[in-house]
Amino acid sequence: QTSGSNDLTNNNQGNNNTKGNNTKGGNISPKKTTKKADLAILKVQKLKSSINKQVISYKITIKNRGNLKSGKTTLALWHIRHNVKTKVKIVNIKALKPGEKITFVVSYYPDRDCHKYCKKQYFVLNPLKNIKELTYKNNKKILKA
Repeated sequence: QTSGSNDLTNNNQGNNNTKGNNTKGGNISPKKTTKKADLAILKVQKLKSSINKQVISYKITIKNRGNLKSGKTTLALWHIRHNVKTKVKIVNIKALKPGEKITFVVSYYPDRDCHKYCKKQYFVLNPLKNIKELTYKNNKKILKA
């Protein structure tokens, strides 16, 4: 063996930024963290009233799971009757800090004559998507009547 045979070894072992590196996990780039709000409806609970049975109330819990403060947004409540979407109520939601959770009660008085045809109630947070979020999948809850 000659002393020049050691020149054939891979001199790029510690350097991951070379183009000729074919090892797995080669060009490692630092992770970019996206800073956005992520509002989520955690819980929707139907409350029963002993005073007025025609008024339906829901206890709703919303949390900001993101890492930025959210802006003001709305919560839309509707139901579908005979394949027609009927908006019942829109509630304004204040801006939430990261990790902050709020609980409030929403009550409405539906028309009792036709309400028996409503099979599901829909709760949608940020329906106009005016706040950019990480995901919109957790902004909708459906309750079966």
